[in-house]
Amino acid sequence: MVLANCSNRTICIFIILMVMLVQSGYQTNRIMRIMAEMMQESSFSTTTTTSTVKGAVQLQHQQEQQQQVVNAYPPHIPSFPPDILEIIKSTNSSDYTWLGNHFVPPPGVPVFTPSQIRTYFLQRNILMMGDSTNRRLFGTLRAIVNAEDLDDVKVAPLEEIKRRRRLQDDQHLTSLTSAASVAKFEAMSKGVPDCGPRALKVGGGSSYQNIIGSTAEEYAALNHVNAHSNVDTASSNQTTSTQRDEAKKQRKGFFDMVVDFCYHNVLWDFMVENKGGQMLNAIKEDYDLVIVNSGIWEGINMGACRRDVNSGLGHLPMMLDTLRDSSSKDLQIVFRTPGFALGRLNQIMSADYHPDIANLLWNFTNYSKQFFHNISMTQKKANFGAPRPNMTIVDYGTIVSKRSFGEDRIKGDHIAHYGLGARLLWVQQLMHELIKAEIENYELEKAKAVLSSGDNDA
Repeated sequence: MVLANCSNRTICIFIILMVMLVQSGYQTNRIMRIMAEMMQESSFSTTTTTSTVKGAVQLQHQQEQQQQVVNAYPPHIPSFPPDILEIIKSTNSSDYTWLGNHFVPPPGVPVFTPSQIRTYFLQRNILMMGDSTNRRLFGTLRAIVNAEDLDDVKVAPLEEIKRRRRLQDDQHLTSLTSAASVAKFEAMSKGVPDCGPRALKVGGGSSYQNIIGSTAEEYAALNHVNAHSNVDTASSNQTTSTQRDEAKKQRKGFFDMVVDFCYHNVLWDFMVENKGGQMLNAIKEDYDLVIVNSGIWEGINMGACRRDVNSGLGHLPMMLDTLRDSSSKDLQIVFRTPGFALGRLNQIMSADYHPDIANLLWNFTNYSKQFFHNISMTQKKANFGAPRPNMTIVDYGTIVSKRSFGEDRIKGDHIAHYGLGARLLWVQQLMHELIKAEIENYELEKAKAVLSSGDNDA
């Protein structure tokens, strides 16, 4: 009867032993010892269960906190689990390897999808500056973002590049009437530089759709004009100026390209001496992300790049210093280490016969990597609230060097160009470094906010 109502195995056995103890005078010590051991086991089991439950609750709470941090990141950052974001943050573009002609990311780093790439770049205003390799990269990246089917991006548009000239562009570019925007192109060293379409398109055919439902170019043009419209009436006031500034911040999707074959061209664009800083002011006015893809022409066309010898860093150190000083919270600058050419202009041959060119480009890459390492070390030693350069390196040169010489080269349509596999490597590296920088900047700003809140409470 007692056992029929017994629901706990340990208690049931304990009751049986108690009955046996009462009914039997012998083996008393043995029965008492068994009962003591059972009580100890029961206590241990309860403690273990309680500890396990507490551990599970703590783990769940920690995961929820991590997910809250992830959810607080800007919406254009891919919603990866916290451990993936941590891996992205702890690795960089120098950690990539190859499998055949396909790049391999560092362990744990995902390959970014066309959908993630589109989502990210639609939320930025981008200017890509550089040589003909920059033009090829510009075309590849724009084709990914504009793909009609993000699950099936064809090779043909990734290989295509359309040159659009400032004076031959469609109505939208010429309708951007702000003085800064016009000066940006007028200040270029060339009279009619190649330039981008002003805005990214999404979709295909006649139904290009931006995230707000209007065509991307019309949307960007409209918001650009509204943001820069001159208010000359007596009724203009600070509120109008504030609204105009807010309109500029909200306008997204510009995606432009300008030609800067050499480092001294890029340097000149960022110098105040260039028509009173018109180009620099226009860059700051229109963009929040500048990507510099120059360097390879320094060796293959020394005359154009104002070089007399094959050695020396030339304008690279001064250019990097100037880019660093021009960056800010509102202007991120990305520098790509250059690839390697197959020979000098009009002297097509294996780069093995021109080790001086390869050595020069290696010097550029090594100096650039050390430059960014020094920035990182300086930031770690600096005061927590000190200004920080908003500058990022994409170490394309180191990785693509393994697919640059002899039969291993991923050949493009020119001695300085690479094929699609190498360009897709750059897109992946660029996304890696941009997401990494976004995470680091977010965490830094959050830490500053917490510190500031603590100071105010004190």
